[in-house]
Amino acid sequence: MRARLRGAGAVAVLALLLSSCGDPTAAVEKTLDAREKAMREKDLDAYVALFHPDYVYKEDATETVRQNAERRFAFYKTIMMRTHNRRITFEHDGRIARVVQEFEMAVTHAGETKRFSGTEHFLLKRESGIFGTTFLFVEGLGV
Repeated sequence: MRARLRGAGAVAVLALLLSSCGDPTAAVEKTLDAREKAMREKDLDAYVALFHPDYVYKEDATETVRQNAERRFAFYKTIMMRTHNRRITFEHDGRIARVVQEFEMAVTHAGETKRFSGTEHFLLKRESGIFGTTFLFVEGLGV
């Protein structure tokens, strides 16, 4: 079962890579959209595949991105997230994308729905390979 899930995550990243050739803004948006989809579907492998191996999770954190997502995905029955007012700027000759976006989220646990909204701030790092260019989350900065 885990191998099958890992395969699904790899397919999602491959599709992301193939579809984002050329326009760096489109590549960043595809990564952000893929994150929302992975959260909505609680697809752990697809979610984790969007994070760079050097991702800075939290200062002094003992959990990895995978452990944190695994815990959240198991706790919430549903996770719905919608982002808007996305602002994407590029730094360091286009190797880093800075993203600030607003979000609305609804999560359900034990029959109760909680709603959150706020602003997210991320850095994404460009990765180039034989299938083109993609951007992976490399740091969550908060706001």
